[in-house]
Formats: sequence, structure tokens, C-alpha cells
Amino acid sequence: MSKKFKTGLYSILCVILLIFVLLFLLFLKCQGFFGVQLKFNGSKQIQIEIHEPYQEEGIHARWKFEDVSDQVQIFSSIDTSKLGKQEVSYQFMQEKITRIVDVVDTTAPHISLIGQEKVIVFQNEEYTEEGINVADNSLEDLQGKINISQNINTHIIGQYEVLYEVSDSSGNRAELKRAVWVVKNPALEKLFYHYDDIDNTLQSWWFHKAKDHERKPPSFDPELMEKYNAIYLGNDEKVIYLTYDEGGSDITYIKEITDILNHHDIQATYFLTRNYIKNEAEFMRELVNQGHVVANHTRNHYSMRDYATESGASAFVSEITDTQKTIYEVTQQEPPMIFRFPKGEYSERALAMVHDLGYQTVFWSHAYHDYGEDVSKEEAYNNLITHLHPGAIYLLHPSNKGNLDSLNDFIEEAIKQNYRFDVISSLQNEK
Repeated sequence: MSKKFKTGLYSILCVILLIFVLLFLLFLKCQGFFGVQLKFNGSKQIQIEIHEPYQEEGIHARWKFEDVSDQVQIFSSIDTSKLGKQEVSYQFMQEKITRIVDVVDTTAPHISLIGQEKVIVFQNEEYTEEGINVADNSLEDLQGKINISQNINTHIIGQYEVLYEVSDSSGNRAELKRAVWVVKNPALEKLFYHYDDIDNTLQSWWFHKAKDHERKPPSFDPELMEKYNAIYLGNDEKVIYLTYDEGGSDITYIKEITDILNHHDIQATYFLTRNYIKNEAEFMRELVNQGHVVANHTRNHYSMRDYATESGASAFVSEITDTQKTIYEVTQQEPPMIFRFPKGEYSERALAMVHDLGYQTVFWSHAYHDYGEDVSKEEAYNNLITHLHPGAIYLLHPSNKGNLDSLNDFIEEAIKQNYRFDVISSLQNEK
């Protein structure tokens, strides 16, 4: 073995020995052999949002190979309601270390709208600002610092925006927007009365019941039906239009019926009176959100033919336009311009007036005496399925439990016969 090799090997061994000694000394230090060893649990400097609770993480302490963490004294007066750097001190015997706790505010205020995210304002009516609620983690009162900017002109139809901005004392900023739609006001619709030459004889809608899936002609003059854009039958295809009339009956199964329709993902058209719409506002919004159609069945469920006169024309118009406005207000969606006469009572003059107001009158191609509670499930089902025909518009009343009890079976059988279901307003879209 050469002298040079021996010298190199000796040097390597010395280095290894030195490393071992240093590691051993480090180990002894960590065990507190040369004095108390204090070490932070977590970071030496931490940041916490104002008013958040401070969680003490403590330290790890060793002395002469023993864990003495539970004997460490902690000196702390952290107040997270105050911004700025604060200290926590840890001491064992004469050894002491300090943690810095920096209380900051980097969180923007939380703002929420009072009222709806989208507001419908009818043309020429006032926009009422409902404002916002503001909460800040600093607990600062920011209501007086809200900046609201908008350029709404309720005389001009259009879509507008309200911008809400607020900043806290730390400079954290938040903003929120509200959509405001200025729309045509149905209640402003007027009708120049010039109808005395049109027959005002009371008519009650009736129809020829379908047999063997036949499409029967209307009971009213087809040319006059076309002249006034009235419908009672859909297109010649396997489609059914379920319509429900609600005039404010004390007994109604309308919500249970809707549950069944929703279960089958089937939408219906609901011809409803104004008071029912107002009193069931949340249900109305659910209906339109589920794809159903809420449509006009007048304000008071009067026989409209009685108001188809020069002296009654104003009341005639209000019965329809007030209801249309209410549907718009409640659902926040523009309702289709379709209308159904209460009790199916009309006259040619009343049809003309409805048409000139811009509405399409909707009759039906099938109905039966289902106004009361005394119709059984079997009777209802047989009436519905026996007269099934392409483009059928069914008039049904939700006050009848037979209609409710038979609905699921009727839907399943109609689907087996390759029928589908649709809403009346789709017929408008096809025109």
C-alpha cells in the first residue's frame, strides 16, 4: 500500500469522524444537553385576519434529553380586534423566544342584495331602490359608505344595471350588480271601443268528442276562429296539451298534479286568475322555472261577454291586462299572450276585443264534467284516454281528485301510444 494512498484514506476517515462528532453534538444540543432547546410549532411569524380566533400552536422544548414543553410559560395578549403586529413569548428557565402575530384585514366586505337579482319595472312606473346589506369582518359599519350608480330611465324600455360599490377602511373593495328591466306595461293597454256592430250573443264553448283518435271540427265557425286567431286544437301530430283552469276554488290539487307532471318531465299550461297568482307567488315562480306556462284567466273569473259593451269596455280590458301584469310581476318572466275565457263563455264581440288587445284565445278539444270531487279515478282515466286524439287540447280542473289520481296512469298510457306533451305557447312560436 503506497504512502499516498494511506494519506488519502486517513484524510477520509478524519472527515467521516468529524462529521460524526458534529452530528452527535447537534443531537446533544437538540436534546438540551448544552442548555434549553426551544422550537416553534408552526411558523415564527403568522398572519391572521381581524376578528378571527387566534389558535395557540405552542412550542416544543427539551432540556437534558427530556421533553419539558408542558413547563413552558406563555406570555400572550393577542387581541384580534386590533390591526398590527403583536407578540407571543415562550420561556423556560432563562431561555426565551418570541412569535410575531400580524393581525391584518385583507378580506373584502360581503354584500348581498335586498330583493331580487333581476327587477321588472313597468314602463312609466317608478323604480324603487331596495339597496344592499353589507357585512365586514372588521365589524365596521359600512352602510353609509355604499356607492350606488345607475342610469335607469323608466320611460324607455330596455335593460339597465345598478352597480353597488363599498370599501372598508383597509381599502378592501366589493361590488355587486342588479339587473333592472324596464318592460312594456300590460296595464297601459287601451282599447278604442267600436264593436257595437259585432254580435254579442252569449256562447258557451262546446265540442264534438273525438272517437277512434279523430280530430273533430270546432263548434264555432272555423272562419271566425281563424279571423280572431282563436284555437281549440293543436297540429295534426301525436301531441297533447294539458291545460288546467284555476278560478280560485277552495279545494285544489294543483300542486300534487304538478308534482306528477314534474316527475315525468312534462310541462302543462295553467290558466289562472289574478288573486290565485298573487296569493301563490312562490308556487308561480316554481312553475315557470320548471318549464310550465302561467297564463291569463282574467282577474275575477267573470263572464267576459257581459263586459263586451261600451260602458263595460274598461272593465273588460282591466280583467285581462291587470292579470297579465301580475303574472309578469310575480314570475319575473314575460308571459305569453294567450287567454282563456272563464267558464268557456264568450261572444263574437268578446273574441274580437280579446284579439285586438293582442291575445290569442285558447279553447279546447276535450273536457268533461270534472268540476267537483265526485269523479272517480276510473271515470277520469276513461274520459282522458278514450278521446285521445292528435293535437288534443285538454281542459282539466285541479279541484277534481279523479284527475289527480288518474294522471300518472294516463301519462304512461299516452306515452305508450307514442304521444308527447307540450305547452300551448309552443303553438304561438310555430305561427
